[in-house]
Amino acid sequence: MITTGKTDEKEATQIAYQLQAKLNAESNAGLSIHSKSFEKVANEYIEVQKERLLNGEYAQSSFERDVKCIDNYLIPYFKSNKISIGKITKVILNDFKVWLPKNRKKTDGKMGSATRRKYEDILGALLKWAEGKGYIKELPRFEKTRAVYNTRPSFTKDEFRKMMRKLKQYIELAPNRRDETSRQMMYYALSLLVKTGLRPHELLPMTYKDDNGKTQQSKGLKWSNVEFFKDTKTGKHSVDIYVTQQNDKNRVGRTVPADKSAYFVLSLLHSKADDMKKKIGYVFDTDFRSAFPRFLEWANMRTAKNGNNYTFYSLRHTYITWHTEDKPKSNPSQLAKVCGNSSATIERYYDKSEIKHFRHNFI
Repeated sequence: MITTGKTDEKEATQIAYQLQAKLNAESNAGLSIHSKSFEKVANEYIEVQKERLLNGEYAQSSFERDVKCIDNYLIPYFKSNKISIGKITKVILNDFKVWLPKNRKKTDGKMGSATRRKYEDILGALLKWAEGKGYIKELPRFEKTRAVYNTRPSFTKDEFRKMMRKLKQYIELAPNRRDETSRQMMYYALSLLVKTGLRPHELLPMTYKDDNGKTQQSKGLKWSNVEFFKDTKTGKHSVDIYVTQQNDKNRVGRTVPADKSAYFVLSLLHSKADDMKKKIGYVFDTDFRSAFPRFLEWANMRTAKNGNNYTFYSLRHTYITWHTEDKPKSNPSQLAKVCGNSSATIERYYDKSEIKHFRHNFI
């Protein structure tokens, strides 16, 4: 119930008219008269998303990202400014866009445009849901940040062959046995990454950031998660690599099949491993994180034509690009399952295929 807070009848009547005029103006502007607190609605939304998660309709990583965004940014902003769900306007949303990067948490680093856009999308989804529940009379227009992505380059086949020839020279020029062995192992790692499309941390022991920006430590690929195959009829060799739930960014786990090239590299490394390592050990003991850029500098191949530096992730982009160029009739959803991404993500961020490289498939 709304009261004027006045005992004098004349004053109370005057304030009542003012309150009525304000309510009419808010109603005409599309604002809810009886509005829930943003925090209550946000917590209700989280419960709905949790139900979707339990029903298998929503990914664990997406749910964790939603909760992080709502707890760290959405509730603090709207609560501190005393803005209820039904009072949100276009001006308030624009103010939130300005406030967001200035109040970033340390785990979000510099909070680039892509991260800001993710959080704005989460707010947009929450508001859309609230509108459907009747908590918002009319959804205000939200002009979101335009995400600018630092495009990772991929290798063309000629560029990759050139790089591997250079790496063989680099191995031969190693100053000692230890460096020679390390460079040879890096050669095997590059060969596997480009033939499997694995994320670097799924093969090598290294830290990585999950979808929530949290740093995780991976020990890489375990020998017990590698299975070799040989078709007795055709003699065809292949290998299955199982990415565990712990190492999979989507926390689902997946199987990555690979051809004879990966088979022979892994079988060679397997033959050199002792029995204990084969049972409980890992394929690689180092991540080559410093060694790879150092080699590329030596080979004068550090920077791609688009001005961005090559990284281990470039080999995943290369795998997807080559697959798209060489196998245009394959089902995109199958490639997405093998890579642990959606088809839309692959098309938007990974596929660097050019018509000149797959023209032969159409003539």
